[in-house]
Amino acid sequence: MPGMDRSVLWRAALLQAVSVAAVAVVLAVALPRSFFEDWGWLAGPGAWAACALLVGRVLP
Repeated sequence: MPGMDRSVLWRAALLQAVSVAAVAVVLAVALPRSFFEDWGWLAGPGAWAACALLVGRVLP
């Protein structure tokens, strides 16, 4: 990764992990298990992508 500051890498990784974990907890509390049995294949990657967009906006 030439040109990329390693501190940005670690901050992005940490922010991504924390945001995905927070979304997972909120979804687990708010939605029934059946939702994840039917839509987990879409909810997981969708939550990850939304958190990646958030990280991209927050970090320089």
